[in-house]
Amino acid sequence: MLFAESSCLTDSTQGKTLQTGFVVGMERILGVPPFKSESEPNWERANVDAADSLEEIEKRDAARNRYQRLYWETVAEHGGEPILPARLEHSKKLAIRMAEISKQKKDQAYLPSIPDTDTIKTPKEPVQLAVREGRPTVQFVDVGTKFLDPVTEEKRLAKKDRRVRQRTKKLEEKKLLRQ
Repeated sequence: MLFAESSCLTDSTQGKTLQTGFVVGMERILGVPPFKSESEPNWERANVDAADSLEEIEKRDAARNRYQRLYWETVAEHGGEPILPARLEHSKKLAIRMAEISKQKKDQAYLPSIPDTDTIKTPKEPVQLAVREGRPTVQFVDVGTKFLDPVTEEKRLAKKDRRVRQRTKKLEEKKLLRQ
């Protein structure tokens, strides 16, 4: 017959005590604090998180704008020039130049021109609202070429033109061979 105590079992027939709650007993002896669940919200931190998210939404993260990332680079002792600062400066200038190019280039050069049909109509307004009774209003915004890289698009269009020229050249060669 076994009798249960807090962390031990006692066998009444043999009178031996069997330790079963070793972890619980040792934690009590060592003074381990009780487990605090991570799922409980930390109210002190919640206000800070809300403030951070507000800063990000409003795009006025002043602390981020004050600082620049630091990079460490090994340089030769005698007159070696670091490479990374020049590359970072070049990439900043390139990003500014690409932004200017994308503003200069109009959407029509990169967007496919799909003719209107009976079922497909190109919207004239950049913002379309879809309103249905009993449903939330859905807003569709035409971003145009906001997220396209003009350099890669120019390369893509150049490849397309080259393939067209190759196809026409092959067709002309086939016509000459048939004659």
